[in-house]
Amino acid sequence: MAAVMEELRARSQLCSETTVVEEPEYNCPRCKDAGSYLVRKKNGYFIRGVEVEQDYYVECECSKMLKINRLIKSSAITEEFQKMSFKNFSTDSVHPKVVEMKSKANQYYAAFDQIKGYRQNSIMLIGQPGCGKTHLLTAISNYLIHTRQVPVLYFPYKDGMNNLAANNFERKNEIMDRMKEIDVLFIDD
Repeated sequence: MAAVMEELRARSQLCSETTVVEEPEYNCPRCKDAGSYLVRKKNGYFIRGVEVEQDYYVECECSKMLKINRLIKSSAITEEFQKMSFKNFSTDSVHPKVVEMKSKANQYYAAFDQIKGYRQNSIMLIGQPGCGKTHLLTAISNYLIHTRQVPVLYFPYKDGMNNLAANNFERKNEIMDRMKEIDVLFIDD
């Protein structure tokens, strides 16, 4: 019996020396690909002189980035248009109406959370070709996607209407339903 026990101890020691437990690889080490992680915070109230702490789940940045990437992909905004922002819209040597148009676009973006639930929540920019209408509307769309994770659909009017005409009935209904249900529909001439 002693010989058997000695043999088992030897095997056990050999296994423990050679066995390496590998940590699984995660895309995000912070949340371990869960999308959120636990944070302990003090509540600001005390019980018997001790400040109470509570655990809270916090959405991880990787989860936000995945959502933003899905929104960008489904928005139909091209890579070139994804670069458009208020910062890279120049108002140097332009007509004062273009400066006003940029200001209105900024105001719309800033007020979006307050107006999104109302029927009159739209913005329309009109002007000469090349004055920056598409740039500013794309900037609004990009900021809404990146900062507030708002679903946007870019619909180039002429190409979009041709696409609708070329599709079968089911596909037309699918496209039209998506246009009706999306939070922000960006129609570009």
